[in-house]
Amino acid sequence: DAYYIAYFQAYSNTYAPISKLKETFELFVNKENVIGMSIATRCDCINEEVVNYLKELKSDFKEFWVELGLQSAKASTMKQMNLKYTFTEFKKAVKLLADANIDVIVHIIDGLPNESKIDQINTIKKINKLPIKGLKIHVLNVIENTKIAKMYLNDEFKVISEEEFIDIAVSQLSYLKDDVIIHRLGADSATDDLIAPCWVRKKMSIVDKIDTFMKDNDIFQADNY
Repeated sequence: DAYYIAYFQAYSNTYAPISKLKETFELFVNKENVIGMSIATRCDCINEEVVNYLKELKSDFKEFWVELGLQSAKASTMKQMNLKYTFTEFKKAVKLLADANIDVIVHIIDGLPNESKIDQINTIKKINKLPIKGLKIHVLNVIENTKIAKMYLNDEFKVISEEEFIDIAVSQLSYLKDDVIIHRLGADSATDDLIAPCWVRKKMSIVDKIDTFMKDNDIFQADNY
């Protein structure tokens, strides 16, 4: 038999009123072969009312995750990205979920404008202090008709190369505490919308290269934690 996780990925999936959340999520309660649910959202769409409902909902599934987009823990980057929340607010949301015994996956993006390798490692160091269970490491995709695309086309920043991403991601993994599950390495976008970098289309190849690099150099998650 095949088993499934209902994954609410796009947009902020706890933004609606509780009544709408119930109407949406509970379609998958007691659904045959659906054993889990993963809900992606923003930290500023998490509050006590939402968490109390999610705690109830969790009891209907064997696996239950809430995914929060952090992207970067560097204050100036968060401001430049117009995220409209701070790392302090992010930490508060993670704590609310963790206190309710809800597992949290954090998303970060490597290769953001004006971020050094040290900045990207520092994001991991800050994440290590949070009660999270999973991590997704994305790489910046420049997509048509976005502000970041205008910046890129105006030569305001350069995208990182495949080799740079592998180097940064491996370093991040070496600093990441060992009880965090890696759910993603890399990211790709629809070919028609992607401006750069083109190498992200080879997503599984990149994962293999990270794995090979770590094996060949005897590097493990948490080596530098």
